[in-house]
Amino acid sequence: MAARREHIVIWVVVRVDHFLGKAVGDDPTRMITLKEALPTPEEAQSEAARLNDLGERTSDGGRVEYFAAATRYFSDGRAVQIGY
Repeated sequence: MAARREHIVIWVVVRVDHFLGKAVGDDPTRMITLKEALPTPEEAQSEAARLNDLGERTSDGGRVEYFAAATRYFSDGRAVQIGY
């Protein structure tokens, strides 16, 4: 069994460009941007709410949405082996 890697939990603000749906074949990986990483859920949720309150729309009326999500940061990398 491999040793557990040390990590910290960070929070990211995620942007979803819904208006790109048809243009990218509804491929969600092409509609999502990780805007920034923050150390606490409160900061990330506050920033996502602030950005959503701006009501950002594209010139053609497309919708943009932000939300906060937790993830793990491995400062020394994960050392993922090929063939995992």
